[in-house]
Amino acid sequence: MCVYLSHNVYLNQTLRNFKMSTYVVFFLALVFVLFNVSTDAKHQYNQTTNAKSRINITFKSLIPLSERDLYFDCKVGTFLLPSQQDHIMAVSIDQVVSCHVYRNHLEATITAFDPKSKLIGHLGVVWLIRPDGLLQSLDGFFFEKKATWKPLGQK
Repeated sequence: MCVYLSHNVYLNQTLRNFKMSTYVVFFLALVFVLFNVSTDAKHQYNQTTNAKSRINITFKSLIPLSERDLYFDCKVGTFLLPSQQDHIMAVSIDQVVSCHVYRNHLEATITAFDPKSKLIGHLGVVWLIRPDGLLQSLDGFFFEKKATWKPLGQK
């Protein structure tokens, strides 16, 4: 049984307990905040590291809807690109990606990505596949024709 000698002693004991519980709450809040900041920083680092090690190559088909799908045979895999649609390929930033593209009885060969390219911005490489050829952009605005369609088997 606890007996308090005076009202002041009881008040001092209560204040001391209150101060101690305030410090405990403050300490726990600080630990919680630091843990979350640490976790968030690690998450941001992982996103930045992963983003820097990969690049997107976007292929946009401007081929008329009346034509069959384009067939891409690239160093990293194959895929079909339907008319008027897009395909995005994520590749390692240090990897050369070359592709053979087939359209009806025509073909073209491109280097879809070269690590030596001077990329501008964060868009990656954008390719427009048109009836008159394949155009590349490193900034998403200015396009340069990199290949024209040739009959199958012609060099």
